[in-house]
Amino acid sequence: MAGSLIYNAEEPIYIGTHQYQIYDQPEPPESLHRVAEVYAISHEWMLIQSWQNNTASSQMSVFDFMYYCGPTHHRIDVSLSRFSQRVTTEINVTQGNNTANAVNLEAIFMDCGINTGHSAVDTTEASKARSQDITVQVGANSSTFLYRKRVKYRICVYFKLGDDDKNQLRTVGAWHLSTPLEASYEVYVNTRDCLTVSDPMSGTSILDIPHPDGPAPKPEIRLWGMCTNKCKEWLHGAGFLSSDKQFRNARGNNEMEKFS
Repeated sequence: MAGSLIYNAEEPIYIGTHQYQIYDQPEPPESLHRVAEVYAISHEWMLIQSWQNNTASSQMSVFDFMYYCGPTHHRIDVSLSRFSQRVTTEINVTQGNNTANAVNLEAIFMDCGINTGHSAVDTTEASKARSQDITVQVGANSSTFLYRKRVKYRICVYFKLGDDDKNQLRTVGAWHLSTPLEASYEVYVNTRDCLTVSDPMSGTSILDIPHPDGPAPKPEIRLWGMCTNKCKEWLHGAGFLSSDKQFRNARGNNEMEKFS
């Protein structure tokens, strides 16, 4: 019997933390880092292809699964018993698009990123697509369905700054607040995890997966006004200042203050 099509977490499940260096200035010494705390929201099986065998004997097909990075493009070639399809494994940002490119969320899910328990996002260029053959056995008078897993994550981002002593990193404070400057994203990750079943998958279940304890505490906060000009200029240029202003205004303070 086929499993559930969608597995939803009762609450976001912490998967791990990934740190990415935005810049590292030697003189005067200064570095800025993006820290991403990653939480799983759901797993969903996406149907790629199905086969139906109406004969009285078992049939075999080979599915040539090709991965590449780039715009979404689907192509199915049927030649004898070989099926070929190209699919993407990049991430799709559904929340937080205005600043997502600046913080390199893709790096979280690549081979050098955190261990999510799923295959990493492929970094192979389109001209050098990675392929994988999947042999599909379809029994007499039966069907087979091939699915690929798509995972939804919530990513909570903050920043750490080091200047005079780069070994002492501090959390960048929000604009005119005593709390961290933070951003939240939701993304879908198309993995390389595949599954073949004899019945179509349907329904929902609770997502329950092994996971580490919660994230480590954030370092001491450095107030926005005490951060370096380079740090503030980068965050402003990446769109985080305007986002922070909107958050502040949403809390009822509509006073416009000069960026400093």
